[in-house]
Amino acid sequence: MNKEQYLKNDEVQANEEVSIAAKETTVSASVSYKVGLVGYATSSRIDAPDGILRVVAKNTGSNTLVVRVIRGTGVAIVKEWSVAPGKTITTGDFSLPPDYYSLRLARERDSYPTSGTGTITSVQYYG
Repeated sequence: MNKEQYLKNDEVQANEEVSIAAKETTVSASVSYKVGLVGYATSSRIDAPDGILRVVAKNTGSNTLVVRVIRGTGVAIVKEWSVAPGKTITTGDFSLPPDYYSLRLARERDSYPTSGTGTITSVQYYG
């Protein structure tokens, strides 16, 4: 094999690795929290068999929105962010132990009503 063939073969292998690494499957659950709701709103639970999650949440209200990732049956808060009015958070991938998770949106304090939306996504990479 000459140098040109070798380099071309190397490029093909590198491109195949990149395309394989980029393949993923996702499952998402969304939740919307409005000022009139009591305390908080929680999404349905999603399975995260590999423990890889993403969160996107937007504060559409006038006070701080608290965004929480809840593990299992709804008692264990494993991640939490505060989102200022008019702001959005996008976490990118993060890892937690494989389990079921949900997203909870809440106001920071009872006397500070707010609103917002959020989505939690479980990601599985394959290839």
